[in-house]
Amino acid sequence: MVVKECPECHGSGKVKIGEKECEVCNGWGYVPADFKLDKQLRGYKNLDYFGVDEEVDEIPCPECHGKGTVPVYGDCPMCGGTGRVLACDICGKVKGSWEPGMESTWICPECERKFKIVYILDNTCDYEDVEVGNAYKGSVERVERFGVFVRLNKHVVGLIKRKDLLKKDYSVGDEIVVQVLDVRPDRNEVDLIESALKKYREVLVRKEIPLSDIGALTKEMAGKTVRFRGKVTQIQVTGGPTVFTVSDGTGITWAAAFEAPGVRAYPKIEVGDVVEVIGKVSFHAGEIQIEVSDMARLWGPDAAQVKTKIEEELNRKAQPEDVGFLIDSEILEKLKPKIMEAAFIIRKAIYEGRPILLRHHADTDGYVSGLALESAIIPLLKEVSPDPDAEWHLFKRRPSRAPFYELEDVLKDIIFAVEDSRKFGEELPLIVIVDNGGTSEDIPAYRRLKAYGVPIVVVDHHDPREFVSENRALVDEYVDVHVNPHLVKRGYYELTAGMLATELARFIYPPVEEKIKHLPAIAGTGDRSNAPEFEQYKRIAKQMKGLTEEDLKKIA
Repeated sequence: MVVKECPECHGSGKVKIGEKECEVCNGWGYVPADFKLDKQLRGYKNLDYFGVDEEVDEIPCPECHGKGTVPVYGDCPMCGGTGRVLACDICGKVKGSWEPGMESTWICPECERKFKIVYILDNTCDYEDVEVGNAYKGSVERVERFGVFVRLNKHVVGLIKRKDLLKKDYSVGDEIVVQVLDVRPDRNEVDLIESALKKYREVLVRKEIPLSDIGALTKEMAGKTVRFRGKVTQIQVTGGPTVFTVSDGTGITWAAAFEAPGVRAYPKIEVGDVVEVIGKVSFHAGEIQIEVSDMARLWGPDAAQVKTKIEEELNRKAQPEDVGFLIDSEILEKLKPKIMEAAFIIRKAIYEGRPILLRHHADTDGYVSGLALESAIIPLLKEVSPDPDAEWHLFKRRPSRAPFYELEDVLKDIIFAVEDSRKFGEELPLIVIVDNGGTSEDIPAYRRLKAYGVPIVVVDHHDPREFVSENRALVDEYVDVHVNPHLVKRGYYELTAGMLATELARFIYPPVEEKIKHLPAIAGTGDRSNAPEFEQYKRIAKQMKGLTEEDLKKIA
């Protein structure tokens, strides 16, 4: 297969077809020394850049570099502007321009006359890519009384009848050159005869499939072969295929690869690896799943480019909308950057398929905090993940009895997280701690978590006790973001975690607002808040749900 960069335009698709007068200097070649072009190109009075020591009035035009003319480019005649050409697999002679969807293997007439050609099917090929009359190299898959089954690649198997064998004794795994008598793609059948060729040239047949974004895959594409690149976020070995969960920032999908029942396919590919997947669009549990034809790990610049793209896409999608707050509060406004950062980290975990563990204090304020965040996280999980059981597989909520993140709890969380990672092939979770976790007493637990590289978000209203600066607590050195009113107003604990978590939940998933806007009043009642914010939240609970103070006390 030789689809290569156009030798005429070097892959750009454009060649110089002439020149025109420079519009910046009007053909003069020079501009005033204090000339500006956009914000990047500027003139200079003392220009070492141009090798001039003394001050000058004019400088060479930064657009045409003193020529007065600029080149005009047009489509390359050799590749038609595509930047790629189809060339002979043997001698390299160019046939013409190439675009995705066109044939990707070609032998020029001279080489066809000169050489005997035997094709080798890449794993991207299927039965419809096998051509009658061509010779192919394969290996013996199975020997039966009536003939020999020959595997041409991972997906294509043909049959040589016993009478068409030149050699009578074959063993499984033997290489063999065959010729195609007939192919029936609709029935996945190929009739073969053994070829007597001894001297030949081998040509690899590989489909050139354009790259797609996972987010662009639709159910209307069922049966179509696609190619995409992404990061493996989960690997599950089932009783049938191995299922890889792959994310490219635009979306998440399953890629099912079959080696043998219960056998791990592509054992060298691990969670976190960047891969290129080629396969057919199919369905599982009503969701899109890719039947893998080929999967390979990417390295070096290719992997770095994919990682950069994924990071950019995830950052764009995870950026929360500024929905404001339910109430007027100077403290909340000062905390907004941290609240938005916490929402960003949680949304990003959801979009990249990372599990989330939510820890909260086992009191009214803590349960309200956990409920508010759960109400925002689960619907977004359902929207993003292809897994219909994502709310059970990727989200867990656990209460903590202690008023801090004690070592017993962190030990349980680490054990369960590592076990789930090994059992289900998941990344380690994002840990979100609410109404807890914001004091120096929590640092020993965080030290253990950080040994595993676990990201941590804390939403708390208790006094951190130890500070390293005016708006930074000692515990902040161990977590990714810490939302706490004490960081903007020392000693202000009346704005409870339930209030903060409800506002945070709205930034994570704005449609949840109507479901949770009464919760801060319950949290404030449970923690006996005297904050002016609490009075505003009580009015909202009264207006939206008809909850009186007596109702709030009963619920709390």
